[in-house]
Amino acid sequence: MAEQKIMAGKIKKSEKAHIPITGMTCPTCAATIRKGLASRPGVPRAEVNFAVEKAYVEYDPARVDLSQIKHTISELGYETATRKSIFPVSGMTCASCVARVEQALASVPGVVSAVVNLSSEKATVEYVEGTEFASLKRAVKEAGYELGPEAERLEDVPPPPSEIFEG
Repeated sequence: MAEQKIMAGKIKKSEKAHIPITGMTCPTCAATIRKGLASRPGVPRAEVNFAVEKAYVEYDPARVDLSQIKHTISELGYETATRKSIFPVSGMTCASCVARVEQALASVPGVVSAVVNLSSEKATVEYVEGTEFASLKRAVKEAGYELGPEAERLEDVPPPPSEIFEG
């Protein structure tokens, strides 16, 4: 979800992320997170919706990345509902290959972190809800490698307590 803005003759690219948040108990929590995110350099716009438990963040990827945004939310006392999955990667032969694949994965909007292991030929990717596998696969392919389908999901944040005991 990249957006380009023309500012003073320069094209500025911004990213938008929809980040599920856990731990909010009231609208004041949402306001605290919004203020914390909005005060972060590289975040011109942040909205937090308590009812749907999500933050909508517009950010400049040249100044801040999703891992830093996640860290800011954590410092405020809340957590982000991210997923962490392992994907097979083929075509790598050296440490430079690993760096290229990590960079390709990290460039995909919604990716919080990417760690690639050459010996196991696997990538561990942490990402927010809505990140598409097709985007991950395309980015890795453009870097010259192949990303296979999810081999294992390592962690999911459990649903909020209100959804656990329904019925």
